[in-house]
Amino acid sequence: MGKTWGRFIAKGIAIAVLYGLAYLALRYISFNQWFLPAGLRAACLLFLPLRYWPFIILGDASAVLYQRVPKLDQYDAMWVYAGPFLLISSVAIAPYLARIRVKGSQSMHYWMPLVAMLIAIWAAVCTSVLNYALGGPRQPDGIRNFVDYVTGNYLGILMFVLPVLMWRTQIWKAYQARGILRDTMIACAFLMPLFLFVKSQPESKELPHQVALMLMMIPAAFLTLAHGWHGAAAGVLLVNLSIAQTMEYAGIPKYYDDTVFISHIGLCIAAMVFLLFGRRITLHFENARRLGASERDALNLARMSLLFNEPVLRDQLLCMAQLQVLMDDERAHLYQALRANGKHHEALNLNNRGVELRQFFEEQALVLYPIGIERSGLFGVLDTATFRESRASGAEVELVFGRTDPRALSSDLQVLAYRCLCHAIDHLSDWEPAHYRLSLRVWRARERRGIYVAVSIVTVYDRQATPYGESALLLLEARVKASGGRLRKEPHCIRLLLSESHDEPVAIQVPPQEQ
Repeated sequence: MGKTWGRFIAKGIAIAVLYGLAYLALRYISFNQWFLPAGLRAACLLFLPLRYWPFIILGDASAVLYQRVPKLDQYDAMWVYAGPFLLISSVAIAPYLARIRVKGSQSMHYWMPLVAMLIAIWAAVCTSVLNYALGGPRQPDGIRNFVDYVTGNYLGILMFVLPVLMWRTQIWKAYQARGILRDTMIACAFLMPLFLFVKSQPESKELPHQVALMLMMIPAAFLTLAHGWHGAAAGVLLVNLSIAQTMEYAGIPKYYDDTVFISHIGLCIAAMVFLLFGRRITLHFENARRLGASERDALNLARMSLLFNEPVLRDQLLCMAQLQVLMDDERAHLYQALRANGKHHEALNLNNRGVELRQFFEEQALVLYPIGIERSGLFGVLDTATFRESRASGAEVELVFGRTDPRALSSDLQVLAYRCLCHAIDHLSDWEPAHYRLSLRVWRARERRGIYVAVSIVTVYDRQATPYGESALLLLEARVKASGGRLRKEPHCIRLLLSESHDEPVAIQVPPQEQ
């Protein structure tokens, strides 16, 4: 127990020493309008465990005390010796309330723009009140000086808190860091000419400086729109650092740049808008990814279901075909027996009835599963009297085929095209057409191949689709969407495009022909 406590004390003292050194180093390169120690203070108080707070307070007070001791002859001793401890103790109230009210990384980075502004304002209030109450420095323009403190504190807090939040939310897992890095490099390329322009122009040209500094905020807006909250954080950090680098480091704690001050105020407002707006974009991105993944899963499930159903229907058709063969054999034996007994009329009727039943079986088999595709391909199945009678209800059917044999496609795609074509005919049959025109053409591309199908009708009727036709259209849309195809519906024409990868096995190897 003693060793654990001693290790904790040693670790806390190390934190206090490192904090104090970092505070002094950051204070030397800071300005009142870009105050980095405020960011160090806020980051430590927001994210380090509460048990280390006494050491943070000790390190902060020691660093401020080290700066104030040389000013003992200028200001009151109470401000020099007691002020540092009272300042950090009072400033710590705002981070403590933020930690109580906002819990979790997701909530923290959602509320961080407002939390940072609250801490910045509270720190400026504490600094001004303690300076006035303890005999410290007093500025003639109190309101301007207060806004200067708030702006510097806010920008300094963002410089430290945003990287910590990006680290805690594990950006490399939630987003593709490569894309953010690429877009950040693009933003740097945009900022570099503006930065060089500001540094090269004389200080008297304030208007060009202001315009160039304001244009530096465009990359932050670009990153926000491209990557949501994480892009906004990266953009704000980049622009914040770029604008600060346009100021000359004079080594003077109260150094003030009036030209950059207006840009800093604009950056504070823009940073709050970008971070809040970026959080909203991130939520939309996350919802879109979840919905997109759900939709892809649903489409994959539907496609697998359709592909699984076709072999089942094929097996059922083969069983029915075997039964039909047995029935034909029995009918043939009965036919021979009737003829042997001299019952030629009955035998003829039985033979005619067998032909009718055979034709009816072929029509129903074509509805169940187009097994003829495996032998003669899709074109061969469509160019039959059975298809015309079963699907077109006796209407005239005009077939327009391309030059490439669809057997160069997989059997699954041919069956899918047949199903979609049947659904299109069922939908268009509500208009009682006298003529169907079916156009099919096989196509090939570099990575995919497929088939184009168009079904059009010639009709004199102008009516609304029936429930049967609407259900056929719904089935058609479902099949096309599940297979990743494209569908276009017109009043009397339906066009669809289906495709597959070249990796799918073809039904029969046929020599390629021109389209």
